[in-house]
Amino acid sequence: SASSSICLGQKSSAQVLFSYFVFLLDQSASPKEHENNDSHGISSTHGSTRMVNLTQNAEEFIKAQVGGRGKLKTLSFDGGFRLQSEPPVKAKVNTLIYGARFKYPAKFEKTKCKDKFIWHINKGIVSPLNLMVNVTVRVISKNQTQTVTLDLNGASTIMWSPENVVPTYRKMPEAVVKQKCKFSAETTFEGYVAYALEEVRGDTPKNNAFNVVYLKNDS
Repeated sequence: SASSSICLGQKSSAQVLFSYFVFLLDQSASPKEHENNDSHGISSTHGSTRMVNLTQNAEEFIKAQVGGRGKLKTLSFDGGFRLQSEPPVKAKVNTLIYGARFKYPAKFEKTKCKDKFIWHINKGIVSPLNLMVNVTVRVISKNQTQTVTLDLNGASTIMWSPENVVPTYRKMPEAVVKQKCKFSAETTFEGYVAYALEEVRGDTPKNNAFNVVYLKNDS
C-alpha cells in the first residue's frame, strides 16, 4: 500500500496564529456490480487497520508533561475549561485525492444489476470528533452520480449500496465486475485540547490546555 505522511504547517489570522497538522489516510475503493448479497445503508467495521488514536496520544502527552505533579482526571477536544484564546479542536476532511483512475463503461447493458461500494482503510484515525467527507460516486446500474457522506473516524471498512431493500434470495450472478482505485483523505486538526488534573502538587494548575499540533506523529 502507499505510504502515509503527516504534515505540519501554520495558518495565521489577524492576531492569532494557529498551528495544525495533517494526517493522510491510505485507502482503496472497490465498486462492485452483480453481487450475490444485498447491502444497504452505510456500515463501518473495525478490523486490522492501523489506527492513530488521538485520545490515547493526548493522554500520553499530558502525563509526560505533568510528570508526578498531578494525575490526569479528564481531557476534552471540544469541551472542558479553556481560555478564550484556546479554541476547541476542529477537524476537516478535505476532498479525496485519487490515484490511478479507472474508467467507467460508457453504457452498462445489464439493467438488473447491483452496485456496491467498499472503502478499505489501511491507516486510519480514532478521535472524539466526526471525520465526515462527501464522496461522489457513479451508480452504474442507474447511470447517474450520487453523493454519499462517509465518517472516516475509526473506520477500517465502509460499505455502501444505493439500494435500500430487504435482502432476498438471488440466483448466482451472471457476472461480477470489479473496479478499484487508491485514494487518500487529508484531515486537518486545529485547536486546543483541554484537560483537568487532580492530586496536584506545587503551583501546577488544575486546568490547562495544549495545542493539538503537539500530537503530530512523524512516523
